[in-house]
Amino acid sequence: MKNSDTDIIQVRYWDYRDNYLQHREKILEVVDRVFSSGRLILGSMVSEFEEEFSAFCGAQFGIGVNSGTDALFLALKALNIGAGAEVITVSNTAVPTVAAIRQPAPPLFLSMSKMIPFSWM
Repeated sequence: MKNSDTDIIQVRYWDYRDNYLQHREKILEVVDRVFSSGRLILGSMVSEFEEEFSAFCGAQFGIGVNSGTDALFLALKALNIGAGAEVITVSNTAVPTVAAIRQPAPPLFLSMSKMIPFSWM
């Protein structure tokens, strides 16, 4: 959202508490089901999640991964990003982002501070 007086973009952050409290019982029920099963990776509950989430997204397939780093890596691989390509990311990104990018292609860092005056810079 822009403040017309200063022309500074204010970044809104997600406050999850209201959403969590609204769905708390269901969240705790599912977490208990997963931990009680003894299967934190793979298994029927992961397959069920993959199917339901891909349907929710309107995708034919979906795959659950252990981290955002692996998700980025697989997305780059799915797009055939590799040797000879460059992947642009912001210079103040987290290390896991760079780790995911540099496996298939060298990252190219872009400084946003010269382009957009954020209120926290």
